[in-house]
Amino acid sequence: MWCRSMLGGILARAKRAGLAGVAASALGAFRLISWLLTSAMYLIQPSYPVEQQFRLAVVGVLLVAALLSTRLLNRSLTDTRQIAALTLAEAFGLPALLLPTGGLSSPFVWYALSPLLTSAVYLPMGYMWGVLIAFLLTAIGTGYIRAFGQTGLPIAGNETVILVLVLVTLVTHVQARLLRALEERSKRTDHTLDYLSQIYQMVESAGTAREEVDLVHLIALYGKQLTGAEKAAYWPVGEDDSGVLQPAPSVIHGLREGIAAEQFSNNVSDWWTSTLPEATCKEHVDEKGARWHVCMAVVRSSERRFGVLLVLNRQPFSADIDVSRTMTFLGYIAGAMIERQRAEEVFDRLLVSEEKSRIAAEIHDSVSQSLFSLVYGLQGAISTLRAGKTKEALETLETLREVASSVSREIRASIHQLSPSDAHKTWLTAIRSYLDDTSELYSVQTSLQVTGSEDNLSPALSRAVYRMVREGVSNAARHGKGSHIDVSLACSPSQTLLKISDDGCGFQVPINLAYRPTTGPTHSGLGLLNMNQLARAFDGSLRIDSSPGKGTRLMIRIPDRQIESKGEIDETAARG
Repeated sequence: MWCRSMLGGILARAKRAGLAGVAASALGAFRLISWLLTSAMYLIQPSYPVEQQFRLAVVGVLLVAALLSTRLLNRSLTDTRQIAALTLAEAFGLPALLLPTGGLSSPFVWYALSPLLTSAVYLPMGYMWGVLIAFLLTAIGTGYIRAFGQTGLPIAGNETVILVLVLVTLVTHVQARLLRALEERSKRTDHTLDYLSQIYQMVESAGTAREEVDLVHLIALYGKQLTGAEKAAYWPVGEDDSGVLQPAPSVIHGLREGIAAEQFSNNVSDWWTSTLPEATCKEHVDEKGARWHVCMAVVRSSERRFGVLLVLNRQPFSADIDVSRTMTFLGYIAGAMIERQRAEEVFDRLLVSEEKSRIAAEIHDSVSQSLFSLVYGLQGAISTLRAGKTKEALETLETLREVASSVSREIRASIHQLSPSDAHKTWLTAIRSYLDDTSELYSVQTSLQVTGSEDNLSPALSRAVYRMVREGVSNAARHGKGSHIDVSLACSPSQTLLKISDDGCGFQVPINLAYRPTTGPTHSGLGLLNMNQLARAFDGSLRIDSSPGKGTRLMIRIPDRQIESKGEIDETAARG
C-alpha cells in the first residue's frame, strides 16, 4: 500500500514537471525495486540468528534512507545544487553500508546505482564524474579497511562490478542529454506553432474589423501578446496623410500603472524620420530612474507607411522571443492588413457605385420604358373614352394591365436579386462545415442548434459570430480535450445569443481576460481575448463558466442586456 502511494505521488509530480518529473518517477521506482531485490539477496544468505537480526536492521535502515532520498529528490527537481548535495551524501554514505555487508561483493553495491543514475540524469558531466569517483574511492577505501592485514588488492575480483557501474552511469548520462535536447527542441517547436497560431488568429480576426480603428486596436493587442510586453501603443499618420505622425498615440493597451506611453512620442517621432527598415529595441530611463525596455517598429506595406507600433516592458523581454524580428514582421503584417482594409473599402464603394449604375440602367431599359408606355397608353385610353369609343378604350386598358403586371414582375425580380438570403445560407453552411471539419480532425462530437432567422444579423455581425464560433470551438477541441462540443445560436431582431459548451478538462477562469501568463497553460489566451473584443465591438458581453475537471461553457450576448421576459428571444425569433 505504501509503495503504491509513493509511486502514485511520483507519477503525479511527473506529469507536472515534464522530463525531469518522468526521470524522477523512473529513478524512484528503480530505487525501491533495487532495494527490494538487493535486500532479498542479502537476507537469503546463510547466517546465525544474531547475524540475521543485524541484517534485518540494515535492510530497515536502507529502506528509510531510500524513502527519504526519494522524497528529497522529488522536492528538488529544479535545484541542481540540492541534487548534487543529495547524491554526494549518498555516494559517501553507501560505502559505509558496504563495510559490514561484504564490501564490493555485497549485493547492496547494485543499490548504489541509484545515486549514480540520479547524478547522470540531473547533473552536468563534471558533477556526475565527481559523484562517481567519490563513491568508488570511498568504496575502495572501505575495501582496504575490510582487508586490513590481508594480502592482495581489495578490488581483486570486483573489476567487472566497477566497470559496469561506470558504463551504466555514462550511458545513462548520454541518454539523459539526448532526451533533454529532444525536449528543448519540442518546446521550441511548440513555441513556434503557438506563434504561428497567434499570427493566423490575428490575420483571421482582421477580417471582422469594421473600421480601421478596430484593426489598429487588434494590432496593438497582438503586439503586446506576441512580445510578452506590459504595454503597447500605436501612433498613426495624421489624418491629412502628410507623412507626419500624430503627436499622441491613438491606441494604448496594457497596465495603467507605470510609465505613460505618451512619454515616448518624441522618441517615436525621431525614429520615424530615420526611416529604418528594421525594428529598434533599446532601454529607456524615465524621470523616476526606472529602466524600461522598449521596441518600436514601423507599420508599413510595400509602398507606404501607416504608423509606429511600440511595446515596452519593465523586465527584459524573454530570451525565447526575438522581439526585434517579431516586431519587424508584425509591422509588415499589420501594414498589409491596413492596406487590404483600405482597398476593400474602396472596392466596396466601387461595388456599390457599379450596382447603382446597373440598377439605374436596368430601370431605364425596362421599367422606365414600360412606365413611359403606360403613361402614353393611359393618355390614349382617356382620349378614346372622350370620343365615346368605349370598346377600344377597354382593349387599351387590358393591354396596359398586362404591361403593368410585367413591370411588377421585373421589379420583384430585381428585389429578389438584391436579397441577401443566399449569403446567409452560405454563412450557416460555413459554420456547419467548420464544425464537421473540427469533429473529424479532433475526434469529437459536435452539434449545432440554430433558432430564429439569419436575416436578423447584419453582415458585420454575421462575420463576428462566425469568428466567435471558430474561436470557441477551436479552444474547446485543442485545450478542452473533451468528447462533445455543443453550439447553440438564437437570432432575433432584438438580441443574438451564442452558447458554446464542452465536457472537457475545464480551467481556472482568469479575473481579467487581458491578463495572459507567459508560462503555464494558455487557456485564457488570445482566443478568449478575441471573443471578448468581438462581443464588445457590438456592445455585447462574454461570460465564461468553467473550473478544472468540469468542462467549459461560454455565453455571448449581443447586445448585453437582460431580456424583458423569459421567452422574448424565442418569440421574436419565431416571428423572424
